[in-house]
Amino acid sequence: MKLAPLPVPTRCYAGEDLTSWATRHCSRNHTTVHAVERALFNRDLLHSHAHHDPERLTRWRQLGSLHPVAFTTPVQTGGVWVTSRDLCLRCTQGHPATGRLPQRGWCCLTHQWWTDYPPRHIAGHVDDDDRAPVQALVVAAERTFRRELAPRGVLVDSPLMLFALELAHLIRPGSSQVADSSTTELSRHYLRAAQYAVQIRWAQALIDPAVRAGLTDTSTVRDATINRVADELSRLPHICWEPSRDQLARVQIRWALPGGGYAYLDDEGDDPEQQVETWRVRQRLHRFSDRLTSDLSSAEGRPLPFALAGVP
Repeated sequence: MKLAPLPVPTRCYAGEDLTSWATRHCSRNHTTVHAVERALFNRDLLHSHAHHDPERLTRWRQLGSLHPVAFTTPVQTGGVWVTSRDLCLRCTQGHPATGRLPQRGWCCLTHQWWTDYPPRHIAGHVDDDDRAPVQALVVAAERTFRRELAPRGVLVDSPLMLFALELAHLIRPGSSQVADSSTTELSRHYLRAAQYAVQIRWAQALIDPAVRAGLTDTSTVRDATINRVADELSRLPHICWEPSRDQLARVQIRWALPGGGYAYLDDEGDDPEQQVETWRVRQRLHRFSDRLTSDLSSAEGRPLPFALAGVP
């Protein structure tokens, strides 16, 4: 039996999951998901509340007159779970929505909009939040992610990307404070976007065949590869952002020095802690090399997903 759609139609955005769309659809029709599904159960038209139950998905598609491809985004890709996350508020016309987008990172290329913002910013109108637009460096990183990482199964929250984020934190500390307290929240947002660009660069290096071959070489090539990669990526240019047109002063990042006082991050000079953090980067690359070698040997010739090999 095919169900008639509810009176008020609701658009389903690309990648949007059933929970998000059904909530919006019921709200527009002045009802709730619980009330609709209870009515379907009473009429013996629904037999499960499971999120991915085929019958439940079909019934909701009928209630919204949606295309059969709606809610068909895979839950897993290459052994990595595709998690549901916030969609770009520009794409959704300001309506909060969640979905699974395995081929996309944290930046919407259509609107050049940063989507990994805190939950409290989602409820506000799009035009009221000027923290989300990103600069060219982050847009370029997003293009790299979609071109080189996502096709190889390296998703934004896969183990390899989380390891790359850890390395990015070491050369671009995320616990920095801001000299002007009025821009603290603003600078944290842009600092995360800056770290995303460095994170993508690390992930790109870790899946490079030449780098992987060097990391699994038991001779002196391994140490040379680790030193080369650590030195190259630790010398990435400093990133300093212009957070808003209304912000006259640049956001100035500072961190406490071991001997007292503060050092500031600007466009010139080197990070005073960079030499200290480089050895931490090398240490983690050595661990990654050991795990990668172990995983490849235990695989016995079977292909290993890029997103899982070498990381815990």
